Parts: sequence; C-alpha cells; structure tokens
Amino acid sequence: MRPYFRHLHGWSFLHRIPAMEDTRKIIIIHGFSNDEVVALMRAAKAALPAAKDAIFCTTTPTTMQWKLKDLLDHMVLEDAQMKAMNQKKTC
Repeated sequence: MRPYFRHLHGWSFLHRIPAMEDTRKIIIIHGFSNDEVVALMRAAKAALPAAKDAIFCTTTPTTMQWKLKDLLDHMVLEDAQMKAMNQKKTC
C-alpha cells in the first residue's frame, strides 16, 4: 500500500488506509465538464440511495498516470481528511 504524506492544519502526518478493504463506494468521473460533473453527482445521489455517501472524484492528468488502487487509496484518505476538517468546523 502506498503511504501518503499530507499537511492538514499545519500538521504533517503519514497515513495509510487500505481502500480495497474499505466498504465505501467510489465513483470516478472522467472527461465531463464541471457542470456535467455536478449534474452526474446529483443524478447518482437521487437515483441510487447507496450513492448518497459515495466518494466522487474526477480524473486529472496526474491521476491518469496512477494505478487504480493508488487512486482509490488517495480518495479514501482525502475523504477522511475532509470529514475531519468539516467536523472541526462544526464544533
């Protein structure tokens, strides 16, 4: 598993999350405009109850070079970081 070094609120940490063992849904979107991405996300969440808490991501030139497992690991980590930041904001 690839380790990720991240900076979060001035703190640096090394974190490993095994995405393949994670049960969350991840939807990867490629080749759509920003407006289309938003429409796809809304449509998926409206049509599929399981997509309500899914992780959505769009590809970038950098991520197009990654192995799928590395992208999934990265998305799980990024989702955890975003949830932690949002939780701090509400406290």
